[in-house]
Amino acid sequence: MKTLIAYSSVHHRNTKKIEETMADVLDAEVLMANYVDFARKLKS
Repeated sequence: MKTLIAYSSVHHRNTKKIEETMADVLDAEVLMANYVDFARKLKS
């Protein structure tokens, strides 16, 4: 199963630090939410 973590981190980048740790554990792909075409990602 593929895992995608889409995140938005604006102020102190705390969310980015958390998602990077989650991605390491889950072996997931990480993208900023504003760069994700969710409809396309769901099809692939």
